[in-house]
Amino acid sequence: MEAVAQALYTALRDDSEATVGMRALLGNTTTTPYNMHHVLIPEAIDFVTAAGTQSFMVYQFVSGIPRQDIHGRDGLAGEELYNFRVYSRSLATLESICRRIKLRLQNKLYVTQPTSQAVIQEVKLDSEGPTIWDDEFKVWGRSNFYRVWCRDDNLY
Repeated sequence: MEAVAQALYTALRDDSEATVGMRALLGNTTTTPYNMHHVLIPEAIDFVTAAGTQSFMVYQFVSGIPRQDIHGRDGLAGEELYNFRVYSRSLATLESICRRIKLRLQNKLYVTQPTSQAVIQEVKLDSEGPTIWDDEFKVWGRSNFYRVWCRDDNLY
């Protein structure tokens, strides 16, 4: 359900709180997509700009499992797994971004319902990958996986 992915992205993109919001932590408070990309980082990115260092987040749908035991003819319940990968020159900034993602998504605290026909019932941190160092780009990276319980009522 693309509406679920959009709702998760919007919860992070719209976090414009000064100094601690996602836009500020990623280092881009003015230009969409605010260093938040779908599936892949663009080829021509620069982690260091005239304004300072920037960080990047990439989100993507990983897998979905329909719940055959609880859905009816009027809706399809399921679980979906999303990956949020963060890249940053600063390990402290990487940690702050990962904590901010958790604050915004966990228990769907800042996540609004996507549509009247797609319902997000719960969002939980599923797992965190290891923090890695990329020697070529000189950045830290980590993947955080979030499980989303949702229902699609738009079957027809």
